[in-house]
Amino acid sequence: MTPPLQPLRVFDLWPGMVAASSFAICNVLSKLVLAAGSDVLTLSLFRGLVGVALLFIWLKAVLPSPLTPRALFGSFDRAGPQV
Repeated sequence: MTPPLQPLRVFDLWPGMVAASSFAICNVLSKLVLAAGSDVLTLSLFRGLVGVALLFIWLKAVLPSPLTPRALFGSFDRAGPQV
């Protein structure tokens, strides 16, 4: 018998909501910056630095939960070592 599904909490949706909104904001701001005459390299560098900073903050703020045995087994590479 399988255990009942846990109810969906709004907190579980935050990573997806943050990712979608940041993508949308970056898309709009990219169009504005390029229309203003900035070059692509500056835009890509700034966007990358902001993305790495947000990723660092996220990893420091949220403690990772331990993997279940099933998830741990699924994370192994079944192809074996690459020679």
